[in-house]
Amino acid sequence: MANILRVRTTLAGWTGGPGVSTDYWTPGTTGGSAADALDAVTRVRAFWLALAAQLPTGVTAQVQSTVDAVDALTGSLASTFSPAQPAIVTGSGGALAPPVDAAIITIETGTILNGVRFKGAKFISPLAAGVVAGGTVNGASITVLVNAQNGLRSGGTTASFPVVWHRPKGLAVGAVFAQSGATVQAKVGILRSRRDD
Repeated sequence: MANILRVRTTLAGWTGGPGVSTDYWTPGTTGGSAADALDAVTRVRAFWLALAAQLPTGVTAQVQSTVDAVDALTGSLASTFSPAQPAIVTGSGGALAPPVDAAIITIETGTILNGVRFKGAKFISPLAAGVVAGGTVNGASITVLVNAQNGLRSGGTTASFPVVWHRPKGLAVGAVFAQSGATVQAKVGILRSRRDD
């Protein structure tokens, strides 16, 4: 199995931060290339830019300029690319909601694995206070979140494609499944870190 690209975004600007969000890509070129890495970071930045009004004012999303190529079967680092770092995205949504409240993007793959539909998840936090009320994400924000995630699959300059990675575990090797759609549940998730334990 070919390498996949790992693109990380650092979120900062609130008490309890920073946080990190990770996206995985099948590169358009076998093994990956500098052009694939630049395409991926550009599209991930577009995702965060689409969410700027859902993030609290002053919270920043910085897509990192180090893109690792990872062996999808083993999880071993294969190589690294260093595309130009995209401009930082700054939230504009107003006051901060409780930082533990997260919108959960469920990433569909259309693949059946071990008798169940294989899905990924992306937790978006912190959120602006206007995005959540009474433990739910408002309908307009759900639409924005879904459109932002689905937008990763189009508009690229290479054939790179966002994927969900089933990491290797025990004797089982890793596997990669193309993203096919996204949904967001209305109920907020509770985001915890190891620092909370």
